[in-house]
Amino acid sequence: MASGDLQTVDREELRVQSDLLVFLLLRGRTGPTSFQEVEREMAHEFHGPYEVDDVRRALRDLTHAGLLHHLPGNFVVPTVAAFHMSMLSV
Repeated sequence: MASGDLQTVDREELRVQSDLLVFLLLRGRTGPTSFQEVEREMAHEFHGPYEVDDVRRALRDLTHAGLLHHLPGNFVVPTVAAFHMSMLSV
């Protein structure tokens, strides 16, 4: 397989995606409904800086990859609803 066939994801994107998955498992069901709240709470939980655009991109990528469908129950409803509403306003 040629190297151009693989989609490259940098370490920072992977970190935000993995932190977001953990965050959704911990707080998704009763969690925040805006990306600003997600950004603040993730920064508090994981002691790292997060940009709203990075959180949006991570949620979009995880949604498109189908990973969020494998989370138990309705863990991601508030955050995913906020994501879809933000996409409508673009």
